[in-house]
Amino acid sequence: MHKIYIELVLLDNFALDFAIMLFGLRMSGKRASFPRAAAGGAVGAVYAAAAAALPLLTLLPFKLAAFLAMCAAAMLPMRPSAFFAGTGRAFAIALLFGGAVLGATFLFGGSLGSGYVNLPGIRYAVIGMAIAAFCLELLMRRRYPSPGRSYRIYADVAGERLCLRGFVDTGNGLKDFAGNGAIVADRRAVEGSLSDGLVARIKSDDAPVPVHTFLYRAVGGNGELVGFLPDSVTIAADSGKYAAKCYIVIGDGISKEGMNALLSPDIVLHGADRRKWKENVFKEKK
Repeated sequence: MHKIYIELVLLDNFALDFAIMLFGLRMSGKRASFPRAAAGGAVGAVYAAAAAALPLLTLLPFKLAAFLAMCAAAMLPMRPSAFFAGTGRAFAIALLFGGAVLGATFLFGGSLGSGYVNLPGIRYAVIGMAIAAFCLELLMRRRYPSPGRSYRIYADVAGERLCLRGFVDTGNGLKDFAGNGAIVADRRAVEGSLSDGLVARIKSDDAPVPVHTFLYRAVGGNGELVGFLPDSVTIAADSGKYAAKCYIVIGDGISKEGMNALLSPDIVLHGADRRKWKENVFKEKK
């Protein structure tokens, strides 16, 4: 007779079911929600704990009912056809993950009855898989500027503010050391917003912010452009406002139809501080 630890049953099944529900939501076309995936995982964990105490619940009809309840907690409300399609995808993922865990259990000396209760390595792998699914979802949610949309850019540089308007240029391949995209700003816009002293310091060895030389290739030849990293950057559009950490590269001949900046499509956008956003808008209007 095997000793069963309910807390381990809850942990193991929650981790595995959370990952299954998260992938199921992503494949169903519905926005993957961490709370909903956790709700589905919690239903699966409670069922597994109850089945450990009442072996009758391990019968196939109860397993199917529990799986439907998991999917309902994670996916509803949605159209019935979409729900059953999403449930089918989640079931396929469950077969894949469950088969992998069962195979690893047998491989390392476990049994069908005891599972991997005495195999902590597999438990850590299951928990790691849930964490990896969580991180992968976060990575897939990263936002980038969209082509065809105009943006307002507010950059704080050594106590001064630079205001720009620009759009995404897919030909802007400039990136910093970390691979993050850069903004190319028209020289006249930069020099018109920042003081002459600050512009001179950016171009000298006494720059108050990090400065980097960017190499570029163009039809007319190759060259170098100087860029600086502002203390903070806020990028705004009709869809929302975002913070970004990116270099602003000083270029020539960019101003056109009220636009004076070219954004790289590789700039990572984050949630912006609303108080800083209000301050930026107020100072721009003044």
